[in-house]
Amino acid sequence: MMSLQTKITVFFAMLSACLIIVLVAIGLISFRQYSLAASAEHIQTATEIVRGSLILMVAAVVVFAVGAFLLLRRLIHPIVDTAGNVGIAVQRAIGGDFRTVVEVSTKDEIGQIADDMNRLLGYLGDGLNRIGCEVAQLTSHAPSCDGNLLDATVEMVKTLTQAAYFKQAIEEDETKAEIYARLSVAVEQRFGVREYSIYEVLPGRNQILPMFVDGEAQGACRWCDPQILVRNEACRARRTGHTVDSVGAPGICYSFRPPPDAGSRRHICFPVIQSGRVGSVLQLVVTDADRQRAQDLIPYISVYLREAAPVLEAKRLTETLRESNLRDPMTGLHNRRFLEESVETLVAQARRRNAHMAILMLDLDYFKMVNDTHGHDAGDAVLKSLAKVLTQSVRASDYVIRFGGEEFLMLMQDIDGGQAVMVAEKIRAAVEEMRVQVSGKVLQKTISIGIADFPGDSDTFWQTVKFADVALYHAKETGRNRVIRFKSELWSDGKEY
Repeated sequence: MMSLQTKITVFFAMLSACLIIVLVAIGLISFRQYSLAASAEHIQTATEIVRGSLILMVAAVVVFAVGAFLLLRRLIHPIVDTAGNVGIAVQRAIGGDFRTVVEVSTKDEIGQIADDMNRLLGYLGDGLNRIGCEVAQLTSHAPSCDGNLLDATVEMVKTLTQAAYFKQAIEEDETKAEIYARLSVAVEQRFGVREYSIYEVLPGRNQILPMFVDGEAQGACRWCDPQILVRNEACRARRTGHTVDSVGAPGICYSFRPPPDAGSRRHICFPVIQSGRVGSVLQLVVTDADRQRAQDLIPYISVYLREAAPVLEAKRLTETLRESNLRDPMTGLHNRRFLEESVETLVAQARRRNAHMAILMLDLDYFKMVNDTHGHDAGDAVLKSLAKVLTQSVRASDYVIRFGGEEFLMLMQDIDGGQAVMVAEKIRAAVEEMRVQVSGKVLQKTISIGIADFPGDSDTFWQTVKFADVALYHAKETGRNRVIRFKSELWSDGKEY
């Protein structure tokens, strides 16, 4: 096979040789004719011979020039065609189409370029298709055949990389609340969604808690019927465990209730599966103009949620374990360990707000008689009933703690000792009216309560607890079933706790 360079070199060598031979031949003929004419002294004839020779030489040059042009064009034409075809193939490849075939018209270097280009396009196309198949397995979503394969692959790989960084970040977060906050940032900044809700499904309580609504932490339920908050079966994504897409199926979920002033809205709800159950739900709210874009986001958001699911579950289990260590298993109340871990925070909050905190020490009267007479099961039943009465008698911001045995401690925030006396009297009366059914018998108990005020009685928390305990002791000593507010004269020994 002759190379292109060799062809061009041979062409110009042959062209030059032919032109030289023709010019030499014409020169010899002209010279001979001119000599004959001169010897015969035919000057006019000699002049005509010279003129004819010049015309013949010009004609020969023109003929050779035309021939050279045609031959050169034949050599260059494959180069031009191949270059044009390569340019078209490159432009289509930039657009994601790697199926273009460059025609191989020669067997020289130009043909080799075309053949190499075809093999390169085929290799890139096959490679991107393989990557697309792997990505489809990771996302459970096949890439679109109509779009730009290259851009789609780059975008998906970018998402997988960012999702890996996202998972690494949330693994180092301390609580579920921090993970939900990071997910909220990703929804807004990575995916450009401004209207959305993130819900947490509370296990065993048939409730859903809004974690973020349109970027607001613990925001009000805006896009759904509030009924889902207390009856989570009303949430279709929670109930079915499947993605609920009203863009493709309008009206599919009856609980979607956008506000009247929001205009036309659709939604896509993603359930986050944790240990075989729906632990969270991400809801995207989209306008008519953003429907297609929202559906295009489905595989990318699914990757983030899949990475978040096991981390959320691990944090939930950790918090459940920690909560179980901080609660009394029988009554469900906080235990003494909870108080020891939380006291610094509670005291700091009270001091920062310059607020009072009433401390109540409560003890059932003659509780030992219940265990001795009716057994420990009866005693447990009485304690459970008492725990229920106590929790129903205080606000959600107050704390009821099983301090030990039949002794309980209550922390009432933003209430001083005087106000706490009225609350304590209501608790005492409620306990006195409490009836506990045990083995066909009805048990009735009373309670004694001691009250101290932090920082009114002492600026040291544990000393205030001691003062409440002293007041409780005096309630016991003065007849039981009563409320005693701590006074300085009750602290006779003057010792600090």
